[in-house]
Amino acid sequence: MERDCAVLFADIRDSTGLTERLGDAGARQVVADVLHRLTGITEAHGGRVVKTIGDEIMSVFPRAEDAAAAAGEMQAALAGEETAIGVGFHAGVVIEDGADVFGDVVIVAARLVAHAVAGQILTTRATLDAIEAADLPWRSLGEHVLKGKDEPVELCEVLWRGETAQLTTVAPKLAELPRARLLLRAGGR
Repeated sequence: MERDCAVLFADIRDSTGLTERLGDAGARQVVADVLHRLTGITEAHGGRVVKTIGDEIMSVFPRAEDAAAAAGEMQAALAGEETAIGVGFHAGVVIEDGADVFGDVVIVAARLVAHAVAGQILTTRATLDAIEAADLPWRSLGEHVLKGKDEPVELCEVLWRGETAQLTTVAPKLAELPRARLLLRAGGR
């Protein structure tokens, strides 16, 4: 069954470093505590947790506004703590199969969270255009090619801390950069 919704991923950053500092059991407890808090925030904004994947949570919301509000609250709840998250959300039509959701919207949201650094919320311009709340602060990060997408997507950062800077860049991952090639010819060789 198809339906309109927003898909949000929140991923704990540097969980490997957390494991090194606290050990396996300590890190697992911290991750479980953070995911429990993120679940509560999801539900408070009318969302539903679809699944947790290691140190990441995947949620769906009826509206993009709900996902944006939840994302901001998630970041604020962890601000100043040792554990930080990156968040990505995207809205559109998904295929619902039981409790799970599938489709391009899920893929784009997953790619967004992969690009988000600790403390950052990323979405797309298309999602922001669908949000009715005109007072949501955001800034464009330009067009970027996301893995698996043929066309560039305009990435946008949702500003949840009252930032006023006009420029932010998202560095491409090294694997996504074109490989440099050099051909030298000298003396017929």
